[in-house]
Amino acid sequence: MTPLEVALNGALAGALGALALTLMILVVRRLTLPRREPGHERGHAAMTLADILAEGPDSPPDFIGATATFVQKLATGLFGVSLTRQQQLWAGMGWHLLYGAFWAVPYALLQASVTVPNLLLGPAYGVLVWLVGPVWLVPKMRLMLPVRSQRAWVALMVFAGHLSYGALVALTFAVLQALTSR
Repeated sequence: MTPLEVALNGALAGALGALALTLMILVVRRLTLPRREPGHERGHAAMTLADILAEGPDSPPDFIGATATFVQKLATGLFGVSLTRQQQLWAGMGWHLLYGAFWAVPYALLQASVTVPNLLLGPAYGVLVWLVGPVWLVPKMRLMLPVRSQRAWVALMVFAGHLSYGALVALTFAVLQALTSR
C-alpha cells in the first residue's frame, strides 16, 4: 500500500475510534451524573466556558461540551461569529472526529513501518494522545480541569478511554488494511 492509502485508512480508523470514545463517554456521563432539568441540554443559549468547567472534579469531563466551546472560541476569534448551542454541539462533534482522525494518521504510518503488534502499539499510542490532549493541551486551553484537580476515578476513566481509543484505532486500522490490500 502507498503511504497515502495507509494515512487515509488511519484517518478513518481514528475518526471511528473518536466516535466510539465519544459514545462511551456519553454513556458513562448519563449513568454517573444526576438528572438535569428537562431542556437544559437543548437550550438555545450558547454554551460558555463556565458551563463546561462548573461540573467539578467529581464529574467525567464533558468532551462534547469542551469541543463545542473550542469551536466557539475559533468562530469568535477567527471569524467574529457567535454560534448557537446546536451549531456548537455539531461543530464540536465534527472537531472531535477530525481530531481523532488527525491523531491516527501518524499511528497508521508508524504501524505500517514497524513490526510491533498492533495491540501493543495502539494502546501505547492512546497514552501519547492522552498525555498531549487531556493532560497538557486541553487544560491549558481551559476546556477541562487538569488531571491533578480531578478525582482519581475520573482521571482513570479518561486514561482508560484513551487506551480504548488506541486499541480501537489499532483494530480498525488492521481491518481496513486487510480489506484494502486485497
